[in-house]
Amino acid sequence: MALGLARPPASRRGLAPEEKFVASTALSLIGLCLLGWISCNAALPAFALRSAPLLAVAALFLNFRAFTTLFRDPTVRALLLAQLLVTARRPGRLGFVARYSGIGWADDRFEHRQRTRFRIDHGPLDQRLLGAYDRNDQPARSERSVTR
Repeated sequence: MALGLARPPASRRGLAPEEKFVASTALSLIGLCLLGWISCNAALPAFALRSAPLLAVAALFLNFRAFTTLFRDPTVRALLLAQLLVTARRPGRLGFVARYSGIGWADDRFEHRQRTRFRIDHGPLDQRLLGAYDRNDQPARSERSVTR
């Protein structure tokens, strides 16, 4: 998905193949962030975010010839391999953790998931997370310290 969204505009520029690869990846990730921000602030339905993979695949198929030409370049293949190795390193290192201890981490994960679902589904403002915690990320006005 990180390559597909901005692939059409990046392929029209007079850039070297490795620059096209980096530009399309960076612009696609910026576009995904903007799509998430707009859909959250404009209270768009969840389909707006779920359409991003479809748009990315459509952009790749529309520019399939340029996409395959891009990966014939050895520098682009080296960049892609390096990125895959860096990306695979994290789950690979997590495989060496013998035991995940502490219920606090599990609760934290569930709380983050509930916060995400609240924002995506535009949940009720009085929703409690894990049945106990206030939904608001900000401290109450009375708890904020004012420094001048």
